[in-house]
Amino acid sequence: MNFPTNYCALPFRGMQIECDGEIKSCCLDKPHLDQSITQYHITNYDHWWNESLDRIQNHVINNTVDPGCSYCLEPTILPHPMRTGANDFFKHDPQYTPGESPEWLDIRFGNFCNLKCMMCTPLNSSQIEQEYKNNTAAYNAQGIAHSSGWKKFSIQDQAASKENWWDNPATFAKVVEIVNRARYVNFSGGEPLVMPQLYDLMDAMNPNCIITFNTNLTRLTDRTIQALKKFNNVSLQVSLDGVGAHQEWIRWNSNWTELDRNI
Repeated sequence: MNFPTNYCALPFRGMQIECDGEIKSCCLDKPHLDQSITQYHITNYDHWWNESLDRIQNHVINNTVDPGCSYCLEPTILPHPMRTGANDFFKHDPQYTPGESPEWLDIRFGNFCNLKCMMCTPLNSSQIEQEYKNNTAAYNAQGIAHSSGWKKFSIQDQAASKENWWDNPATFAKVVEIVNRARYVNFSGGEPLVMPQLYDLMDAMNPNCIITFNTNLTRLTDRTIQALKKFNNVSLQVSLDGVGAHQEWIRWNSNWTELDRNI
């Protein structure tokens, strides 16, 4: 199927739950580029359908570029695989008709990770977050600054954003409901396979849901294998940048022998 140049199914069918609980259409959506846009927390899921989503949908319908989508739609780079993958996944669905609930989910259980990869940031790696906190002045002197201070959650979401969303029983139950209405769920992080909450969610999920993982695959347990066996369609997207010492250098604290065995 031929899609318009800037077409993307995710503003109509998708939702990401970011590490801090922020909800948006996908991980590449950058709503903070427009400071007038309020951002919403999964605790306040009723606002999944918010003014930001309406705005992005209108841009897609008019084949124009929303500021938050500008990176993904940058004409000098190749089409992003998430957008092309989602468009292909929903190719038999009406292009501009939103679902009643998000059918394509990207869920992140915080930034906890056992590795410190050189291309990552504090938002997605607890190891890098701690290093940055311990050496903030040195980082800033090199022009490297990280901050989540630009977040502009709605008033009712501000208190919720101070805690892990999955530690709130009501919010976790709500996510279970959302997941069980979805057709595709991706888990990322941090490192999703080391998060106990992942397995609680997988235990409650429908085995017919397609699930994928963005994982470093350095931690593979019997619990992981048993949880995966339940599902009919599983994809493990392993983060690799080389082999042997090259991989260990780029992704600090990884062990190539263990990783190779897990693969």
